[in-house]
Amino acid sequence: MRPFDLVEILKSKPDWTSDDGQSQFWVPAPFNQGQLWIGHFRGAGPWTRHAGGDALMHQLSGRAEITMHGADGPVIATMIPGQVLKVPADTWYRVHTADWAAQYGVTTAPTEHAPGDEPPAAE
Repeated sequence: MRPFDLVEILKSKPDWTSDDGQSQFWVPAPFNQGQLWIGHFRGAGPWTRHAGGDALMHQLSGRAEITMHGADGPVIATMIPGQVLKVPADTWYRVHTADWAAQYGVTTAPTEHAPGDEPPAAE
């Protein structure tokens, strides 16, 4: 591993941009079966989960609400800059922002996405 300069990474072209331009992601390195990532986005993202591995999100700018669906139903965590949130393995979650926000994160397992207003049904 080597140190990553997040400011410099954000000056480069994103590795992925959504069709509507509301989400941009940079992926500087793999991490176990997942990846290190930086996201700059606004609005509601897709439902996401990491089967078999946790995710760790660090809020860099803006405000984000993370809706997580666990065994006891939905839980909403509001994040502001400087806060860190662990999303447990196999938990469907969705990020929503009213304005532009940025997060840095680490996932330890492959990422799955699902469209729609509700997360996929439990398996």
